[in-house]
Amino acid sequence: MSSTFAGARLVSRHPFLALRKIYASQTKNLVLAAICFVIKSAPMWALPIATKSILDAVVKSDAHGPYYLFGVSLFYLVLILQNVPMHTLYARYLSRAVRSVQMDLRKALVVQMQRLSLAFHDQSRRGTLHSKILRDVDNIEMLSRQMYNTVFGGIIVMVAAIVATLLTQPTVTLYFIVAVPVAVFLIRSFHHSVRERQIEFRHEIEAMSAQVSEMVERIPTTRAHGLEEWEINSMQQRLERLRNSGVRLDMISEWFASSSWASFQISQFLCLLFSAWLLYKGRITVGEAMMYHGYFGMLVGSIGGILSFWPIFLAGAESMRSIGEILSEEDIEDNEGKKPVNAVRGDFTFQEVCFQYPTKTELALDNLQLTVRAGESLAVVGQSGSGKSTLMNLIIGFRQPTSGRILLDGQDMRELDMREYRQFISVVPQVTVLFSGTFRDNIVYGLEHVDEEHLRRCVTMANLDEVVKELPNGLETIIGERGATLSGGQRQRVAIARAMLRDPRVLILDEATSALDVFSEKVVQDALVKLLQNRTTFIVAHRLSTI
Repeated sequence: MSSTFAGARLVSRHPFLALRKIYASQTKNLVLAAICFVIKSAPMWALPIATKSILDAVVKSDAHGPYYLFGVSLFYLVLILQNVPMHTLYARYLSRAVRSVQMDLRKALVVQMQRLSLAFHDQSRRGTLHSKILRDVDNIEMLSRQMYNTVFGGIIVMVAAIVATLLTQPTVTLYFIVAVPVAVFLIRSFHHSVRERQIEFRHEIEAMSAQVSEMVERIPTTRAHGLEEWEINSMQQRLERLRNSGVRLDMISEWFASSSWASFQISQFLCLLFSAWLLYKGRITVGEAMMYHGYFGMLVGSIGGILSFWPIFLAGAESMRSIGEILSEEDIEDNEGKKPVNAVRGDFTFQEVCFQYPTKTELALDNLQLTVRAGESLAVVGQSGSGKSTLMNLIIGFRQPTSGRILLDGQDMRELDMREYRQFISVVPQVTVLFSGTFRDNIVYGLEHVDEEHLRRCVTMANLDEVVKELPNGLETIIGERGATLSGGQRQRVAIARAMLRDPRVLILDEATSALDVFSEKVVQDALVKLLQNRTTFIVAHRLSTI
């Protein structure tokens, strides 16, 4: 499922239509699940008919009564027993459909997040994106299951009740149909309020998720400044807002549920009185009276279930809109149809390049003219805010010039597939991003087939031999989340080994030693000297002495 296609499905103004579209690929499983559901539910909608048949047989007391009772009982027993295998099949087909769509939605979100521009990610909170992948997709999954179990089951009961009464006593059918407008009136009365509360609650959930993510990330900073109580109070205020929003949602949902229950209990009691009047007048039998009352009870229960499902539906619809916001986002790095990059020499030409951030009034780069030949090294030195990082982002292709153009080996970079181009570059940043895994995993990140001897050479050239020897399991040692067990200098050398392993044609060193002590800086610089050879290199630094 492409993210663009999925986005188009989810931004539909009608949630039921959007739900139908995202399940289009699962039509076969849904149809089979529906067939199994109808068959497995037979004992439920057949019970009033069986009750009528048994009561009427008892009241008549004729000679064939015992045989008739036995036949009805045996048939109903078979209906009950078939529920076990048919329910299992129903669960299998529905689970296949729901889990496949759940996977496709998450896959589409992951693909889209990889395509979205860095400018979008700079403005987004990670916790909010996490919430969309986890909570919102789960809401759609729950909505899908409830659609079958509650709505589809309720429709089957209503159809069975109306057909059975039409065939025996059409007058009673009119009374059944009155219950539907009552349900519609209740939905229309509460729809706006429940939806507003769902939107409010969704926003609070996303804000809480984002704040928790940020809180965990800055725990070292919080601890270093003794701000634990401040952080706790800030988080508590957020949780209180979430609680209050949840209470408001619960109250309006329960008010809706209690109103529905009271309305249909009154309707069911009136139906009982109406059936009793028909029985008194001799227009129906005792069995028929019980059948009508049983069906109306099931009808009321089904409509009540559908009404109680309505808040769940609104929550799922809001989650579909939430996911649609990401999948339909147009601020993406679009590489489709662009020129492939099969090789890179490393020649760069900047022709009157200007760049301005959307939120800034001043240019970050103004009419930059520059030529860097393949194999040359360019050092960029300047104070914070002078445009060094902007220049590196343009070279990597994270951003495009506001005006002017950048030529790579004589070709405009706007016309090239950046995904393929970046396979020929490596970046050693100021702060190396490592992940939970082994030492080896962090060096070979993204490479499927790595020559062991080449890996060892890169480890040696990055001055990591002594570090690896001290690890309990060598390269297979788990280094902890974000490389917490390594020093700053060791993390930088892992980044250098990672870059060496890729043998890049273009190398970017972005303040690669600025956060290190003198000894670590010397070790890292020795490794960098080996890495720079025969590559086009861009070096960013605050101080000329670093160069």
